Amino acid sequence: MGKTTVALILVVILALSAGLVTGLALQRMPAASPVPRPARTPLAEELQLSDGQITEMKNIWESVREKADNAFADAQSLDRARDDAVYALLNREQKAEFATIQKGYVENLAKLKTQRDALFDEAVKQTERILSDAQKQRYREILASRLDRKPADAMDWLPKSSVISTQSVSQPN
Repeated sequence: MGKTTVALILVVILALSAGLVTGLALQRMPAASPVPRPARTPLAEELQLSDGQITEMKNIWESVREKADNAFADAQSLDRARDDAVYALLNREQKAEFATIQKGYVENLAKLKTQRDALFDEAVKQTERILSDAQKQRYREILASRLDRKPADAMDWLPKSSVISTQSVSQPN
């Protein structure tokens, strides 16, 4: 398993964990509160954070998440550039062999994606079974805003614009 795949899996796990923690925290909040209070996470409880500290911590970590997402995108760009440079070094026969290897890789990666999405979608369904209708609606809104997808939609984490895509290596030059 490549470094990029491992990093991607870790980012997805972190994002899902953040969503779960947020969902659980929102579930514990009172239905009608005169003054909106920041969600109290287990960490906030453990550290006995004030509302102001919770808000500041949320801002800090949301900024980090955005920067980490950008770093991940930059790492993918570096991978593509490296792959393009290595591919350019190959002769016609090597490109043909590489196309076969790459096709298998992309197929296996797609299978992993399908498995991961099925696990996530099943967890969403199980979560929704324990929520009230109002909680389900809010949970779906949280998922849509945090994951930029509905549970049944596919997240696109397959390689895109690189010679590693099956389209560009299927016909060697």
